[in-house]
Amino acid sequence: MGERPARPHTAGHLRFGVFEVSPDTGELTKRGARVHLPEKPFQVLAALLERPGELVTRDELRLRLWGDDTFVDFDNNLNAAVRKLRESLGDSADSPRFVETLPRRGYRFIAPVEPVPSAASAPSAAALGAVDAKDNRVSAGGRVRRWTPWIALLPLLLLAAWWLADARRNAPQSAGAATGRVMLAVLPFVDLDDGQEKRFFADGMTEELIMQLGRLQPERLGVIARMSAMHYRDSSEPVDVIGKELGVDYVIEGSVRASADRLRVTAQLIQVSDQTHLWSDAYDVPLDDVLQVQGEVAVRVAQALALELLPDEPLAQARAGTRNTRAYEAYLRGRYEWNTFQSERYPQAVAHFEQAIALDPDYAAAWAGLANVHNLRTWGSALGPMETFPAARRAAERALELDPSSPEAHAALGFVRLYGDFDATGADREFRRAVELAPNYAMAYHWWAGALAALERHDEAIGAVRRAAELDPVSLSVLSDLGWYYLFADRYEEGLAECRGILEGQGYGWAEACMYHGLVALGREREALAYTAYAQPEVAREFEGRKAGEILAALRQRRLRELRDGERRPAGELELAMAAAEAGEKELAFDAVERAWDYRDPWLMFLQVDPRLDGLSGDPRRNEISRRLGLPSR
Repeated sequence: MGERPARPHTAGHLRFGVFEVSPDTGELTKRGARVHLPEKPFQVLAALLERPGELVTRDELRLRLWGDDTFVDFDNNLNAAVRKLRESLGDSADSPRFVETLPRRGYRFIAPVEPVPSAASAPSAAALGAVDAKDNRVSAGGRVRRWTPWIALLPLLLLAAWWLADARRNAPQSAGAATGRVMLAVLPFVDLDDGQEKRFFADGMTEELIMQLGRLQPERLGVIARMSAMHYRDSSEPVDVIGKELGVDYVIEGSVRASADRLRVTAQLIQVSDQTHLWSDAYDVPLDDVLQVQGEVAVRVAQALALELLPDEPLAQARAGTRNTRAYEAYLRGRYEWNTFQSERYPQAVAHFEQAIALDPDYAAAWAGLANVHNLRTWGSALGPMETFPAARRAAERALELDPSSPEAHAALGFVRLYGDFDATGADREFRRAVELAPNYAMAYHWWAGALAALERHDEAIGAVRRAAELDPVSLSVLSDLGWYYLFADRYEEGLAECRGILEGQGYGWAEACMYHGLVALGREREALAYTAYAQPEVAREFEGRKAGEILAALRQRRLRELRDGERRPAGELELAMAAAEAGEKELAFDAVERAWDYRDPWLMFLQVDPRLDGLSGDPRRNEISRRLGLPSR
């Protein structure tokens, strides 16, 4: 057995370009924002940084990453690790800035590397906790008034976007040209005063702008969704690179800075193809109630663009939905917490939305936000569907009483109909109404695809999630679901193509599961092993010399024993059913499905189409359960 090469100790942080890396903690950041990098690509990076400017051979990397007693497809695995590393760094093999390939020999790190003084290191967890605590204090005093004029940006940017759709429709177009639409991204506005401490407001404001702009002329103007736009919050990438990645023709970017009694707002509209600034201006507005200055700002922007003022209806859409500025700030805080999509942050989101409602009981947007948080709390929290969905229904219905034209409320009610009521047909109606009201609403398309797939209207489901991917092009959840909806339609090769594209750049569990089940369905068992525990060296050694089918069967039985014999919550019964179905244990699987029914597990809606339950096909008990769910029988 050979010895691994000794690893030189590298203390503290290192910096190259806009990146910082801590080899000892395994963290990579880009301008302070954490960059997800799987273990093997990070080990490659660490090895290269230990000897910058020098050749690190492929054999050295093999010994470091896998040792000489581990049997893997070394060449392909190392190539994949380097490819993922380059993707994360925004690097290119053809024109490298960081990692240079020396053909058939190895790799060399070519960018300057310097140590980062300890004072420049990332803030401690305690410091971040203090910031979070500070962020969550909402006062009725001057701080609230200081930031409420952000809402004045809505008419400003609405006018800019309207001018864009009306006056620039003959300009060079991106991929959106296939639909005859100009594509626009609102990049996160920069707070020049407080940075991280006020980020909740900037992020919430960006999302509000995206939603409002998306309602203007959707047949002519497509607006990229919040999650994809926020991907570039701390990015140093030039506009042309961002525009190409998002597939847009134009971007809006800007900043805000406060003085003693005024707020200075800058905004600009940029054409991606040549980075031309088509329009830009700066505005100084008083730190008074924003509803008093909206009209003034709108007029000044209209004059700057030499256009007439928008009709009354679009301006009305631009308003925040409340005249209570404290309620609006609480609402934005709620949106910020919800959009982390972290279950531990959802209780904070609920508290902020409830505070907004307490301050303004007729605030429809806050009710819709509350409904959406309750919906998502169904997964990843101790609360079950019989607790979350009734609360979501009450909030969504109240939102629709106050504002029947709210797309967010219709989407939230559609979610309840689909997963809480097991009413895919009713959900279809609500989601359809949501996208009629807001044709650029990516999340509504994403959720709608679920209802369509459950009804086995697979072409429509794939079309809906493709539209979501067009509007939210860097969302791994959306892109992975596109692969899964192909699997639901028994279109395995197409599903594999979608999920493989995701995994070329990074690891993502839902896409890896898509690859596994698609390969199994196609009988490509040896390839499927790469997406199971067999990929772990110790497991591969255990099964050395056995056939792929035997290994998969053994792994399935092992997983089934773990789930059956271990402690599990009611939410885990359907997972047990899937494991039992894959292992050929039908009786155990149906017993678990019945317990999942008693729990009202939302994922039962995909009983007939999820390939993980294909082992139950042909059994009349599955059709009987499908009838309870209102699903088509087979």
